[in-house]
Amino acid sequence: EETISQTGFVRKWYEVIKSATGSGLVSRMFATGVSPLTLDGLTSGFNISKNKSMDVRFNECLGFTEEEVKSVLEQSLGKSIDIEKEMPVLKKYYNGYLFSENGKRRIFNSDMILYYASEYSGSGLPPKQLIDNNIASDYMKLAMLFYLKNKEQNLAVLKEITEGKTQNTVITSEFSLSKRFHRDDFTSLLFYLGFLTIEKSRPTSLDLNVPNYVIKELYFDFFGELLKKEADYDIDVSKIRQAIEKNAIEGELKDF
Repeated sequence: EETISQTGFVRKWYEVIKSATGSGLVSRMFATGVSPLTLDGLTSGFNISKNKSMDVRFNECLGFTEEEVKSVLEQSLGKSIDIEKEMPVLKKYYNGYLFSENGKRRIFNSDMILYYASEYSGSGLPPKQLIDNNIASDYMKLAMLFYLKNKEQNLAVLKEITEGKTQNTVITSEFSLSKRFHRDDFTSLLFYLGFLTIEKSRPTSLDLNVPNYVIKELYFDFFGELLKKEADYDIDVSKIRQAIEKNAIEGELKDF
C-alpha cells in the first residue's frame, strides 16, 4: 500500500513514463511480472495501460511449446538424449500452462526446461532432482500470498488444492486492497502468478487446476510446513522415505 500510494515510488515512476509518452520520448512499453495488486493503485497515475495477461495472442509468449522444447533439447544436447522417450516426464513436470481460455496449446515453463537441459548436458543423464531449487523464491511468494487479507479463506483454498479439487473462478481483472478480498480474488492471484492454470472454460467462469507436478509439490511442501507451524510438531520424513523406497524396490511393505 505504501509503494503504490500517491507519494510512493512505483506510482511516481509510472507517472513519469506516462508524461514521457506525450513528449515522444516513450512510444510503447511492455511490462511483465507485474502483480495485478500493484496495478490497482496506478489507475489514475497510469491510465493508458492495457492488461494483456489473458489475450490469446500472447498465450505462448512466455513459455515453450512442445516444438520449441524439442528444438532446445536438440540444439543443446544433440544425440545424447532420446527426446521422445523423455517427453512424457517433461510434460508431467514442466508443462500444462494455459493463459487464455481461447488458447490452443499448453506451454512448458521455459526456466524449468533450461534447467533440465543444463543438468543433462553436465552428466549425460536426466537430473535426479527434476525440480529446480530456484523455485524456492516462489515458495516464499506463495507463503506470503496465503496470509493476504483473509487467512482462513485462503487456507481453505490451499486445503482444496492439495486435495486435487478444481477451483471454479471468475478472474479478477482489477484488485483493490481497500475492498473485501473474495475467494475469486485469491484464486485469480494464484492464476496470474502461475500457481494455477486454466483447465477449461465455462459460460461465465473458468475451472483452474495445478498446472504440473512441480507446482503440485510446491503446494504440498508449503502445506506440510504450514501444518507443522500451526500444530507445533515435526516429522522425520527420512524414515518414511526409506520405507517407501524399500517397498518400491524390494516389495517389502512391513516398514511402511
